[in-house]
Amino acid sequence: MSLEVTRKPIPDILTLLRKGEWQIPKFQREFIWSKSQVFSLLYSIFASRPIGLVTLWAQPQGTPVTPSEPIKIRNAEYKHFTKNPAVMKLVLDGRQRLTAITMAFGGLTSPDDRYLFSGRWFLNLDEDLDSEKIIEFKKQKQISTLQLDSMPNCLAKALIPLDSYLQFGEYNQNIHNEKLYPKKAFPNDNVRKKRSQRLSKFYETFMNFDVPIAEIPENVTLPQVCDIFDVLNTTGTKVSTFDIIHNLLYSDTAGAFELRRLFASCQDSMPSFGLLCDPTSRILLSDSDRLLHLRPQAEGASSERISCIVKGWRLNGNTHSFL
Repeated sequence: MSLEVTRKPIPDILTLLRKGEWQIPKFQREFIWSKSQVFSLLYSIFASRPIGLVTLWAQPQGTPVTPSEPIKIRNAEYKHFTKNPAVMKLVLDGRQRLTAITMAFGGLTSPDDRYLFSGRWFLNLDEDLDSEKIIEFKKQKQISTLQLDSMPNCLAKALIPLDSYLQFGEYNQNIHNEKLYPKKAFPNDNVRKKRSQRLSKFYETFMNFDVPIAEIPENVTLPQVCDIFDVLNTTGTKVSTFDIIHNLLYSDTAGAFELRRLFASCQDSMPSFGLLCDPTSRILLSDSDRLLHLRPQAEGASSERISCIVKGWRLNGNTHSFL
């Protein structure tokens, strides 16, 4: 199998995600990054440092082989489409990074301010180009209090929203426009020059930043892709036993059995699920090394693969029995 590797700028990636031409296969975990991980990624972008390869899986035109969904966080989705496009590619490796990019530059945010990532990301023009403090995150309440939803107040506080990157040029032009600033907020000439120079540099760096993209051809099967996904994640975000079992079942049933969805639906009605999983992190309380060695080659070997963990359980009616 050969991989075609290309490069794409972030604005193009956002367009592909927004149109649904790139989606997330449902066998993947949700977004789990911390705020510090998002900060590190954004700092790497503005420092022109590599952020890793994004791996895609091409789908047959009009007939994707597995269910998928748009980039999302909690109850917010990043999509401007109602029907899936004919040509789609699924993200096998890079969901965490692409979600972070979409939140920062695409404006994806949760409307619920109790959620960690309910807010916006800003460039601080009063920080030096090599400072790790050039990125700031503000919750919705902070944005409202500081009135950072308007250009005049953003300029006065030297905080430029990343999801307004298309207006960076307009922001820069207005840095020297005294009439636009709130009263007594117009900075001196030296400060304005530094801010303008920094914003110009940030914009140039952002627009010239490319993300490497590798594409797996559409003739690769779902079981092969699930194995590839597991291998890719062993070198990135740690894959838990729960993730591995989910992928094995998903692969063996051609996408018909989704352990994540079943677990989510049973947590309230079946409290004893806690015997199998930590309900806060959804990590199975088991020996993952033992599981990894149970990889039979025979078709339909799911029960054999996970009997050491769910022995005695029956999931989803008669679809899968683990006895």
